[in-house]
Amino acid sequence: MLENRKLRIEDKDIEFYNDFGIIALGLDSIEARSYINTVACSFL
Repeated sequence: MLENRKLRIEDKDIEFYNDFGIIALGLDSIEARSYINTVACSFL
């Protein structure tokens, strides 16, 4: 199931993303892309 959320991804901590089975990394701002890349790499 997909959920639409309207928020700044930088405002959520890493714990927020722990429940996600998939994280799409196609973002339109460099700041958001850099942050979510850091989050994704922390799960490795």
